[in-house]
Amino acid sequence: MTTTIFVFMAGICYLASLAFVNFGVPTDAKRRRALVAALAGFAFQTAALGFRCWQTGRAPVVTSYELVETIAWLLVALQLAVSFSLKIGLAGIFSMLPAAVLTLLPVGCPMFASAMSGTPKASVHFAAAHGILAALSYSFLAAAAVFGGLYLVQQKSLREKSNSVTARMLPSLQTLEKGTGAFVSTSAVSMLASIVVGMFAAADMDLNGIMVFKFAVGASLFSMQALLCVFSLAGAVRGARLAKFSLVLFIAAMAMLVPIELRTVM
Repeated sequence: MTTTIFVFMAGICYLASLAFVNFGVPTDAKRRRALVAALAGFAFQTAALGFRCWQTGRAPVVTSYELVETIAWLLVALQLAVSFSLKIGLAGIFSMLPAAVLTLLPVGCPMFASAMSGTPKASVHFAAAHGILAALSYSFLAAAAVFGGLYLVQQKSLREKSNSVTARMLPSLQTLEKGTGAFVSTSAVSMLASIVVGMFAAADMDLNGIMVFKFAVGASLFSMQALLCVFSLAGAVRGARLAKFSLVLFIAAMAMLVPIELRTVM
């Protein structure tokens, strides 16, 4: 129950961060409150995942619930890191919405509390590394989608010659495009590493139809990531097209996560 409470509080804080700067006129005071709410949510989610690690003695990536929560945690960590490194108040503007959804969606499942309080058998090192790398890949892809969404918002503001506070505080289109491409590339590399490690993890396992299907879906996702990465690096997909493809790819990746995780005992 402790983990569930911490996760729920994290989701509420993320929603509060989103609300502070997206309702009414976004002032400096509201942006500061949005950052504080995001940091509080991150602290709650860190506590939840840390408690889960202590409880199970392994990385929180084995069950579907743990994996989704870890993806959300990594996404928020990336956003906060980018916000502080670029010295811009991105907290709450955009990525708090997917972070809140990813955090709170599993809590709505009736089995969440019991699954997050149980202690399933610890996974082997290769399997744990496979899960961590997959979570990293999904979080980097989510970050690419966030930057892609911000690119489209900023492009619309410039096209309409808007002088809104949000438009002024967003990074330039060039910075957002580079960030989108970098996150897409990092996501592809992480997924490749996850697949390779997953093959080592499955070396001593009896491959059945479900396992083969899981690797096939994972390979399909990696193929799309790799193609977008190559096209982005080659300059064939840029600007708004890169932003839109990143958004579509993230949505597809989350949809593909469902059949991948159906085999997982929750």
